[in-house]
Amino acid sequence: RLLRLYKLDDFIFPGLRWSSSANAVADAEARLGVLACALGERSADFLSSLELERGLCAELKAAAELHRKRCAPAKELSELQKRVLRACNSGLPAMALEPAIVGGKFLRAQGLEPGAAFAGIIADAAGAQWQGLFSGHGAALAWFKKYRIGLAAKRRK
Repeated sequence: RLLRLYKLDDFIFPGLRWSSSANAVADAEARLGVLACALGERSADFLSSLELERGLCAELKAAAELHRKRCAPAKELSELQKRVLRACNSGLPAMALEPAIVGGKFLRAQGLEPGAAFAGIIADAAGAQWQGLFSGHGAALAWFKKYRIGLAAKRRK
């Protein structure tokens, strides 16, 4: 609060502003993560500028990157990362913080061969999961079928 009062935020890192979301978390590590998320693409630079333990820095950078991309994670998140992302994204669906349902194994099970389209489909599915468009394997399958129909329609145009 004193940083804001005396306008000292920029002395810590250019463009740093206290986010009201930081008040939603009690621990200092999560607050740093929330502040990093508020910086957007400069979050990694902010975290690197601090003398943080390497593992903590990597965790917070990964959380900030997920916040920026707004997609479900590829692997299980730590509790710290979940606290940061919940604080930054009010109303976030529970499945948004769970590992992505649609991945290479899922796509191969649907009869797709690995190729250039895989990355795009996986990224779109992770974004859909983040938004809460599906919350389980069955719902992901239904989403994928609609997605595939949409892709086919685009190709015909």
